[in-house]
Amino acid sequence: YMGVCVGTFTYNHLGNGVGSQAMDELVRVVRPGGLVCFTIRTDAHADPALGFRASQDRLSVANRWVLLDCTDALPYTPKFNFGELLHAACHQRFAGWTSYSQHLNVTT
Repeated sequence: YMGVCVGTFTYNHLGNGVGSQAMDELVRVVRPGGLVCFTIRTDAHADPALGFRASQDRLSVANRWVLLDCTDALPYTPKFNFGELLHAACHQRFAGWTSYSQHLNVTT
């Protein structure tokens, strides 16, 4: 796929080590240069037991993807404020370049 957009990751999606597997699978199904965009509840993102933040960092360090943007905390349901917040994030899968700065130099 050229890109994949996922709804909101939350506790049921990321528990029991699934968070790490989910991120790996998103990278696997997106072609090099493709985008992976998703939202995640801020409380789930901050919970080290779920491993979401660690998975994002691991994939970045391994040059599997690069974070393009991540929002500050936003209301989960803007029309009805239940107090839940989320982040929206977009990553780009590396496409064979050795660093993201090399990618920027080639494409600009």
